[in-house]
Amino acid sequence: MELVKVRIPKLKKFNREKRISEVHENVLVELQSAPVCCLADIPIAHLTYHALRYGKFAIGFHRDAAIQHGFNPVFYTLHDTKIIRSIWRGLGAWEEADTAAIDSAFREIELDVSEAA
Repeated sequence: MELVKVRIPKLKKFNREKRISEVHENVLVELQSAPVCCLADIPIAHLTYHALRYGKFAIGFHRDAAIQHGFNPVFYTLHDTKIIRSIWRGLGAWEEADTAAIDSAFREIELDVSEAA
């Protein structure tokens, strides 16, 4: 499993002691993912550098075979980027089960990913 950090501009939380909703600003939250196995998409020309930095042990897969079995290349991002905040909004939409909001958030994630590529 992975812990993913997301910086949220505004987060609404219910304060049980005071029995009121409060808005917190600029909050860093952590999401816990399902168990993961990371693959790095490394060109053959870069293997020597990679071995010097990370060690000389590796398991190789053909890219097409890995993708066919549900793997994706590693996606790196920071906790305060547009893409990770759009994923957070998409996950928040699941809790409310508003399918229109989920569809909209998904389209926004797709757009952010295409802009980041």
